[in-house]
Amino acid sequence: DSAIPLLKARVSRDTTIIFPDANSYERFGCQFTEYRSLCLSKFDMRIIQKYNWPETGYDEHCLDNVLIVDDSILSGNTFEKCREALVEMGAKNISAYVTHAMFLNGSHQKFLFSDKYKKFYVTNTIPEMANKLDGRNPFEVIKLDEAIKLSLLDLFNLDPKFANSSTMLNVY
Repeated sequence: DSAIPLLKARVSRDTTIIFPDANSYERFGCQFTEYRSLCLSKFDMRIIQKYNWPETGYDEHCLDNVLIVDDSILSGNTFEKCREALVEMGAKNISAYVTHAMFLNGSHQKFLFSDKYKKFYVTNTIPEMANKLDGRNPFEVIKLDEAIKLSLLDLFNLDPKFANSSTMLNVY
């Protein structure tokens, strides 16, 4: 299961997906096949691959809305280097997504109330951090609780009535 469908419901189709390195593309690229995307080099943040790009011509609006996608964030340095490179390329509205927002040593604070990111999506896989970020600009917490519950009901072929009940189930 993946949080990407929940993210895609929040992101317009004209957004260009940015993978800050090849590992990020390998993890998430197959889930963004309908989006134009760029894969950057983690070492110098130059473009190393384009996916779903028009074969002819150049779309002058391709960097109007971009979304940096990665699986985890520790200090935020990679995201910041990527954002700076995108600004140099002409990107306008830069957003970011990370599944696991670890933000070690309070590093999330450098993103709080900053106008550098239009939106910074995180999931609540690390509840302590998600609770710190929820409702604080530019962060939007994508809550996975309902998706996990529905997935488990489906996996174990349980009656869907459990989805809306207060019945507690123990999962081992």
